[in-house]
Amino acid sequence: MTQQFINDTANRKYRLRLFVDKGIDFVEVRGKILAPYTPPEPAAKFKEHRITTAPSHIHHQGFASYRVKLRLYFSDRESYAEYMAYAHAAHKFYDEKGAIFLGGVEGMTRTVYQGTGKSIVELSLVMIKKDTYEQKHRAQFLDLVDVHRGEPMWYAQDVHEMADSGLIALVNRDGSPVLYFDGDKNATRAEFVTFLNRTRRWAERVIRE
Repeated sequence: MTQQFINDTANRKYRLRLFVDKGIDFVEVRGKILAPYTPPEPAAKFKEHRITTAPSHIHHQGFASYRVKLRLYFSDRESYAEYMAYAHAAHKFYDEKGAIFLGGVEGMTRTVYQGTGKSIVELSLVMIKKDTYEQKHRAQFLDLVDVHRGEPMWYAQDVHEMADSGLIALVNRDGSPVLYFDGDKNATRAEFVTFLNRTRRWAERVIRE
């Protein structure tokens, strides 16, 4: 599994993507990432932070940081100006292995080609690896909300997490989506064995990756 797609693997190559925080949410930068680029590399130094709770990538009261270097090509002035207005804000980076990194700009070099509207921005980013998954709640069951109270069922979050991990079927054998979870329905022996086997395969995949 990968952080970008929880049911996918790190064996395939993912598209490089860069996002910038515009206040409400991260928005993808409208600039093309040019090859070659320097993949995320562990930084030799990290700054100490005293904290009580933290993701798994924070070690010994310090952030395990990564450095990323890349070049952005902007084909018009509008996309270039849009990025520069938020270049100081937080960045989110999707690498080619499906991992997600969060951080900010450490250094920047800009090259503007006068009269063409084109420009290239070289970035050096210092980031930490995100500790959660990006895509959640693939299940669209219609009966996970109490129709009388208008609130999620007490087990709704667990169902979403299991479905996101691929342990609960979301598609029927004929390809149609499964619309109802049927939380009060008893499980057959066949369904129980199938669930156990899915759990075994999921655990093996987590250990491998």
